[in-house]
Amino acid sequence: NYRANAAPHTGQVKITKIKTMGLENVGDGCLIRIETDAGIIGYGEAGLPSRAARARIEMMAPQLIGQDPLAIERHFYMMAATQYSFMSNIPTVSGVDIALWDLAGKITGYPIYRLLGGPIRKNIPVYSHGGPADMLDKAQCKAWADQVKSAPEAFTLFKFGIGPRRAAGRGGQGGGG
Repeated sequence: NYRANAAPHTGQVKITKIKTMGLENVGDGCLIRIETDAGIIGYGEAGLPSRAARARIEMMAPQLIGQDPLAIERHFYMMAATQYSFMSNIPTVSGVDIALWDLAGKITGYPIYRLLGGPIRKNIPVYSHGGPADMLDKAQCKAWADQVKSAPEAFTLFKFGIGPRRAAGRGGQGGGG
């Protein structure tokens, strides 16, 4: 379905710039921004620190700049083929791939799930991270649960980390460890 949906738009847009942006809220994550000559921008998150992603993007960018962002499979193959066993590019490749799919959805006017083959299920459970500072303190657990129940996000599932906890800021939910 993707090739059929993308065909009328193929060759109309070119990649002009690839940027990396640090995400401080997740330790040191990286958001990849791909800009086009049509003013359409795609975003994707790389699963590694921004400094490492920047180094990989510098290596990959010359092969992507000036190219059609809808040639996602060709770009993925090119990026994955440039990796070496001692250089883990896959998290950066993943971020660029996500940004290209974001662009494809914006260019074609189709939601990404439709480009990837359509819906598989009606609902997808979503979870958040968090928890009380002391899981053994019943009062803290109850206070945290009461806060979560009244939060506008309405999360019903949470992932609890183990190990040292971050400061409890962010709505009192703390951070995963």
